[in-house]
Amino acid sequence: MNISAYYNFEALAQDLNMTRTAQKLGITQQALSAQIARLEKHYQMQLLTREPRLELTYAGRKLLEFCKQLNTWNAQVTDELQEIRDGERGRIFIGATAKRGFSILPMLFPPFNREYPHIEVCMVEGPSPTLIQDLLEERTDFCIVVTQTEYPSICSIPIMEERTLLFISDEAMRKYCSVQYDYLLANKAYPQPIECFKNCPFILNSTDNRVRKKCDYLFAVNNIIPNIVLSSTNAMNLAEITSQGCGATFLNSSTRADSVRGLHRFLIQDLSDPQTLKISYLRQHHLSRPARRFIELARELLPQNTALPQSTIDLL
Repeated sequence: MNISAYYNFEALAQDLNMTRTAQKLGITQQALSAQIARLEKHYQMQLLTREPRLELTYAGRKLLEFCKQLNTWNAQVTDELQEIRDGERGRIFIGATAKRGFSILPMLFPPFNREYPHIEVCMVEGPSPTLIQDLLEERTDFCIVVTQTEYPSICSIPIMEERTLLFISDEAMRKYCSVQYDYLLANKAYPQPIECFKNCPFILNSTDNRVRKKCDYLFAVNNIIPNIVLSSTNAMNLAEITSQGCGATFLNSSTRADSVRGLHRFLIQDLSDPQTLKISYLRQHHLSRPARRFIELARELLPQNTALPQSTIDLL
């Protein structure tokens, strides 16, 4: 039996309109009807009732289940053979927030590009809920998120623990935390109360950001009215302005080490619980060899580049 017959049966089973389905498939209604008749003859069972309207029989519903699996398998085989034929030229689409893309892409792209110089990496940026929706609608191959997903069609691979840290320059610490300066330096590896930094000006994410919402909650439960001197959606702005001694900011521990070099970083009590950074992809979506290699690099390299206080990065 020609595989196109199963593909066309699936299309008809979903539409249940012979004329409309034939038009969508670009074949005549007679040709489609003949294919269905050959399937019924092959299995010696009626797959569709014609009167009073077109409907699947029980046998037809069972065949539809197998058709979906067969067509998915055929698409995966086609994709993999296409990679071999094209010498692995093409694109991979990766979803990530702008801040996370800024942090991790410079770590992962150079080694990936050395292995796959003909693959274009297309970053699709947006908030985490949008990234999950893009994934479900197959606009991306995978996304890098901390958002919990409850969709059975999504599979997630944990990459590393991610924490929200407070970053502050030495100049700002001496100015705004002078009484506790020596104590804070000696205890960087331990969570500190936000009260130690309550006199600092704060340079924060915009109000709709996930990290900003955590910070706002932190201030509220500790009865602190923060002096917010700047807010921005751009993580580069937050790190750069903080490095100039203008106050303290909050960024994720996956932030690129070079963008916060020279800044002290602290775990903060009530804000130190880790979240799991993970790569999420659709179970039935074919991941090309380059896409799988990008995921492998993320698992290898990201845990080595954390900005946690106890890391081996030279802080000063």
